Amino acid sequence: MSDGQHPRGFKRPWGRSAAHALAAMKPPAFGLGAFVLYTAFSPALATPHSAMAHEHAGAHASSAKAPPPKRRSLRERLQQAEHDLHHAQNDHDAQRAWNHAEQLRQRTLSPGVQLMVKDSLEQAQKGEVNRAEHQLSAALTVQPDNAFLRRQRAAIRLLGNDPTGAVQDIGISLNEDPRDPTAWMMLAEAQEKLHHSDLALHAFEEAISCTPYLPDKDKRLAHYKQRALGRED
Repeated sequence: MSDGQHPRGFKRPWGRSAAHALAAMKPPAFGLGAFVLYTAFSPALATPHSAMAHEHAGAHASSAKAPPPKRRSLRERLQQAEHDLHHAQNDHDAQRAWNHAEQLRQRTLSPGVQLMVKDSLEQAQKGEVNRAEHQLSAALTVQPDNAFLRRQRAAIRLLGNDPTGAVQDIGISLNEDPRDPTAWMMLAEAQEKLHHSDLALHAFEEAISCTPYLPDKDKRLAHYKQRALGRED
């Protein structure tokens, strides 16, 4: 299954090296736990000095004419990105909105927590899943209600074959960020591992409601429908 085989969905939002890491660590059909871990986590970079200076100069020049517009909060910008993803009309716009939303989610982490998440990913790459989870649990004592952080630990728990723990974390994550398609896809995988086929299908349908442009959408939807009709619960 190549990246180009997505006639109704955009390219996977993770890099080639991530795909290699996923293949090495976890062979199951979709492996969203590993997908989330390797979705190119990159702590938000500060605005370059030159760009900041340019923005400051522009704001100073216009301040005599009118007060600058109020800057939207991070949550408001994330909601806008999720709105753009939901209403995207093509693959390109969906990919751009998806990536923007992920960048904004990462920016909700404090600098110290970003370093802890980075360390947890390094531990996971070494196969030290328990240590990776321990590091994220420590990070959650700093930001216990952070949706992105909860989602990351859920991914680790999926890798560690703890779907029950993953469901708990995803529930908290979705309570804070209910329009995150990745969290819904992860919930679908976790519920399937728990043999809750109807709940898995419902979760994936929620992911589709966030954006019609999901990787392998039709194939995955057919998979969950088949399992649900099979009444494996």
